[in-house]
Amino acid sequence: MSDNIQDQLKNSMQPFAKMAEVNMKTLKDVVEKQNATFTKLIQDSSSFAEKASKQSDITSFVEVQKAYLETLQSTLTESAKETQTIVTEAQHKVGEVLKEMGEEVTSKFSQK
Repeated sequence: MSDNIQDQLKNSMQPFAKMAEVNMKTLKDVVEKQNATFTKLIQDSSSFAEKASKQSDITSFVEVQKAYLETLQSTLTESAKETQTIVTEAQHKVGEVLKEMGEEVTSKFSQK
């Protein structure tokens, strides 16, 4: 009897364990992506500061600044898109788990 209850509890908790696993992987992937983005932003800022300090006239400074801002915009846009992709994939995986859980509950109730 006790083993049966334990098995039922274990089986009923599997979907939640799968969702927790998806959430942990998503969090890890998002943190890694944000860390890479932050590192690139620091490198780009350092490069801009170095190049900007070497400019002797306003026109060349503005060109360097324009290039830096375009790179900044591109980096942030790409990071946002990649992060959105990670989150969307996680939503689909959790949706599949919930769908499976719903189908399992429905089949158990329809059997009785």
